[in-house]
Amino acid sequence: HMLVAASLRHARRAVSVARVERRFMSQRTVVLKFGGSSVGSAKALASTADALINRHAANERVVAVLSAMYGVTNKLVGSVNAAVTGDEAAIKEYRTALWSLHEDTCKELLSNDGANSVLGFLEASLAKDFDQRLKSISEKGAFDDWDMDVVSCLGERYSTRILAQHIRERNLQSEAVQADTIITTDGVPGDSSCDLPATRKRIGPLAKMLDDRVLPCVTGFLGLAPDGRVTTFGRGGSDVTATVLANVLNAQEVCLMKVECTDKNGRMVGWEQAGS
Repeated sequence: HMLVAASLRHARRAVSVARVERRFMSQRTVVLKFGGSSVGSAKALASTADALINRHAANERVVAVLSAMYGVTNKLVGSVNAAVTGDEAAIKEYRTALWSLHEDTCKELLSNDGANSVLGFLEASLAKDFDQRLKSISEKGAFDDWDMDVVSCLGERYSTRILAQHIRERNLQSEAVQADTIITTDGVPGDSSCDLPATRKRIGPLAKMLDDRVLPCVTGFLGLAPDGRVTTFGRGGSDVTATVLANVLNAQEVCLMKVECTDKNGRMVGWEQAGS
């Protein structure tokens, strides 16, 4: 009787494991990248969240890759250039614009507690990665490529925090994931390529989130060099991030949302046609 009971327990466990394996096998992994226009305001972020939540509800393993809010990267790059010439007025103007955009978005989109949490992160980040970095650049009268990479990717770090918080407030588990914790680059500042073998070795935490039905919001545009410094893929780099993640996660679909570059039917068109 004891042998029969043990055999039944093993059989039940095997069936349970098989069901879990079939469930994960049946779930499609999709990577959805959203550009600056898709995350450029509270309304746009809410619509992006709608799309992500709907895909997640369809029993898909969903990864969101985000650009910075529309216009933010240009302001960050402008700040670095202003620091070189010691233009304190321009730096202050850029910083005020960056803070106001994110503050207004948080207050419109998030609960009071959620907004305070995200804005606390932004405040600390701006003090460390913006103010201190630009002060150093002003003192040197020049910037190196790594200075530009650190500052120019801040927008992606902020947009992912806001969207992940919003999704959590809609009762779905979500986490902001900094791409430099999972993606390894070749270390070329400003124009990196991805080291796919190294990235595959680091992708475990992101894959576990998907297994746990968490919806990760990943920063586009950036990764970590072998020497531990942050580097970026250059303009349009969030598209690279999305395709890299689709590759290492063996995703069935990768979709690059280009709101500002589609015709009325949603088809990709050239930039010169997008405004017509």
